[in-house]
Amino acid sequence: MKPLEKTQTLKTSGIQKSVSFGIKQSGIHHVLGILRDQLYSDKILANIREYATNAVDAHVVAGCADRPIEVTFPTKLKPLFKVRDFGDGLTEQEIQDVYAFYGESTKRTSNDCTGMLGIGSKSAFAYGDNFVIASFVDGKKVTYNAFIDPSQVGQISKLQEEDTDEENGIEISVPVREDDCDEFVKKGKALFEWFSVRPIVKGCSQFEYTDEKVLFSGDLWEWRDVENDRYSYHSTRYGELTVVMGNIGYPVERDDLNLAYDDKVTSLVSPNLVLRVPIGDVEISASREKLQFTDYTRKKLKMHLENVRKELSTKISEQFAGCKTMFDAKCLYGSVFRTDSPLYQLRDVIKDHLVWKGKVVDGDSYQTYGVSGAQTVSFKKSYRSERYSSDERGSFSCDKDTVLIENDMGHRRGMMGKILPIIHNQGKTPIMLEFESTEDGDGNIIKADKVRAKWIKKENFDGTLLKLSELPKHKMTDFAGYHRSSSTTKGSVKNGKHSAKLFVLDMDCSYSSWHNPKSDWWNVADVDMDEGGLFVIIDKFQTEIPTETYGSDSGGELIRQVKQLREAGIDVPNVYAVKVAQRSQLEGKDNWQNFYAYAKEQVIEKLSKGSVKQSYVDWKAVKDFNKNQEDNDGMGRYRDDAFKVLTKIASKFVDREGDLTNFLWQYKNMSNGSGNSKQLQKLVDVAERHNVAKGVDLEPSYNLEAGLHKILEKYSMLEYVENSRWRWNHTPEFEKEVINYVNVIDLCNKN
Repeated sequence: MKPLEKTQTLKTSGIQKSVSFGIKQSGIHHVLGILRDQLYSDKILANIREYATNAVDAHVVAGCADRPIEVTFPTKLKPLFKVRDFGDGLTEQEIQDVYAFYGESTKRTSNDCTGMLGIGSKSAFAYGDNFVIASFVDGKKVTYNAFIDPSQVGQISKLQEEDTDEENGIEISVPVREDDCDEFVKKGKALFEWFSVRPIVKGCSQFEYTDEKVLFSGDLWEWRDVENDRYSYHSTRYGELTVVMGNIGYPVERDDLNLAYDDKVTSLVSPNLVLRVPIGDVEISASREKLQFTDYTRKKLKMHLENVRKELSTKISEQFAGCKTMFDAKCLYGSVFRTDSPLYQLRDVIKDHLVWKGKVVDGDSYQTYGVSGAQTVSFKKSYRSERYSSDERGSFSCDKDTVLIENDMGHRRGMMGKILPIIHNQGKTPIMLEFESTEDGDGNIIKADKVRAKWIKKENFDGTLLKLSELPKHKMTDFAGYHRSSSTTKGSVKNGKHSAKLFVLDMDCSYSSWHNPKSDWWNVADVDMDEGGLFVIIDKFQTEIPTETYGSDSGGELIRQVKQLREAGIDVPNVYAVKVAQRSQLEGKDNWQNFYAYAKEQVIEKLSKGSVKQSYVDWKAVKDFNKNQEDNDGMGRYRDDAFKVLTKIASKFVDREGDLTNFLWQYKNMSNGSGNSKQLQKLVDVAERHNVAKGVDLEPSYNLEAGLHKILEKYSMLEYVENSRWRWNHTPEFEKEVINYVNVIDLCNKN
């Protein structure tokens, strides 16, 4: 990449003596140390980025830019990160010139290549003390070791030379720490998303890119279908676009460009937009981790954004020009700029270009509240059931799925039988318009057809209105939410299950506890009563709970309990039910057992086993220990997170057998529940539900409260750490501070 040439305007006079800046031999190791260790904030990513882009540059120089490079990610069995290109390779002299000298580069005369700084080829030193270079040239493979010697300057040593039948090129091998293997894969995936020719990946079987759908594109930009939660404070990508230069994606925020709030291109700064600028078009930092937002860079990016605005406006305007009516244009507006659309924020950017036959399309809505006698009726589903009800409004919005219907019947009887097919069978959104006769201010009657005509004129409506009377009518029982019911002579509904005698719990039912009707959790059962099984008593399809517990259960709650028992390792067969009036058919029968009695019996039996019993008591002790902790109680509301952090760093404490490490070991073992923590969680839940927990006469294997009290007496400052530092805000620096504090206390108290 050609460096940007800057004109110097310095004028000098009266100089008597001067000396040029330079680096003395005694300071070389210090300067090189800065370049190696302090240049990159993300040392893993630096390795991947620098060697991968160098490899791509080698392909460009060799005339095979369309050929992918090969990247091998480290594994625990083979902890090496490798990058292999198939360029021309490097001679021994070229190896010495490129890798031995900082600031040397052969890529400053052209913008065909990404590199120019002469630093990236040494980026492995930011991560470790050595890396290996293998150069393949015309049937010879020469291997070199680059390493930091005791002088801290570094050397390159030739290891061996051998014949080979491999293609020309360079292979870089970087030793990787075992704990960093996954991080290399994660960051490599994010980096290679932007590569125009993505590498061939080895060493990782599951390496998939998340390519977003491109909605619109131009020569140097793409507008992608990216979820952009503009209302979330936790959205990591909100307010950022990506500028791709030389295969590297750089995030750019609005503040970086000094854009005014009302600037026409401000809304384009979004995760949806990807700018692909030519190499050298903007300035980068020395680390290549971000752009340099100089006046030059800002001017260039603003120019690109303005081009995007114009091109995007043209492309979207072409769609509106193809509409047959203004109603169609409004529907298109509603589809393109709906609130959850990736184009929503662009409506103000390109609003002047949304024109249909010379008229500006300024929205997707029509109003009825401005015309007396006109009314909008929409249809919404109940949040407690699958049924729909009508909702009167004064306006409506439209999109490609909107179906407009005029109620020409003068009443709404039988309306839902005509509306439901549009919702369920067609997947459309019905909107019904009603026009009723009304009075003007002088008491004159304005008939419905006049109200209709007035509304059409006022709203310039040119769409199609279907007649409600002409829509086919279907049985409401054919649709979800209605199929279980039949009409009575009085117009009320009667559930067909009311006459059934025996039911079985539907374990596949996913309705919430608020769902109506309650019978939906039960299916009519046809079973031999002599076979026996588990049963409950139901009243109005609510489950009767034995008096020693409390209240009643919905079918949804009963399903949850059955699943919990099964997840706790307890076998639970089908659960049947009879109504209160028929309880004598099952209650007291030798081959039938109440579900709640069976559940309690099984939990007690489960807990009677020594190892399970102790694990249960320990796990519940941890649960109670962490329950409802206040900010200033012990280590705060996030004490579990605190213990996890302390356990993570415990290996670096000088006192490996003290009170703190012993507590952490006990806490971890008790929390783990002998490896069955998930099963124990379910067991705790059902045990408490069935009042079994009180009957467990076993003490926890360790007194956590006493242990914590002893710790806080010795390491008192741990109690005053801000809660968030233990949970989501802890950093490596914070961990080091805690380690130092604990070790200082231990060393000071050492006899």
